[in-house]
Amino acid sequence: MTISLTTLASLTAGNQPVAYIDSNFTSIVSALANVGIDNSANNLTTTGTLSIGGTFSSSKAAATNYTRVAPNFCLTSNRTSTTLTVNVTSGNYSFAAPAGAKAVILNIIASLKSANSVAMRSIDCQSTNAAYTTVYDEVQFNMMEFNATSSGTLIGVSRTHLYCPVISGTFYISYSRDAGAQSVWGAHIVGYFD
Repeated sequence: MTISLTTLASLTAGNQPVAYIDSNFTSIVSALANVGIDNSANNLTTTGTLSIGGTFSSSKAAATNYTRVAPNFCLTSNRTSTTLTVNVTSGNYSFAAPAGAKAVILNIIASLKSANSVAMRSIDCQSTNAAYTTVYDEVQFNMMEFNATSSGTLIGVSRTHLYCPVISGTFYISYSRDAGAQSVWGAHIVGYFD
């Protein structure tokens, strides 16, 4: 386990001190044998169990259009500005992530549309690696077109969340739809982990 101690004055396990910042506020000092200190990175590591009775907070700034709500999580504060421009055809797409993001949460909206024949209408969205070969998370939307209905008629709407890892400032989505090629999807970033 690694914990950043950049702003931490002391850390205790029960009543035992685990680590503290020296009186000059220049280095972190360990009080236990199983605790390692890396002052160059302001990190504390332990091979044992570490219990924390308080809460962590962060003063790190959130990316533009986001508000920090937890030490490593920010929510969108302007939904329209975090809406992704998506192409309606099946394929692979990449999007820029908020600055400093390690993973993003997308709100995926699927509009399932008829194609003038009885068949299952579907949309499949996957978060992937940059080569689109490894799937990290996937959502699928299905709706049966029970009667042939004029092409492009909305027959179902659904939404859910998709979790996407960020790789070098970018996240990747592989998208496909049924052969009727009428259904479309949209998305906006709900929040991100950093």
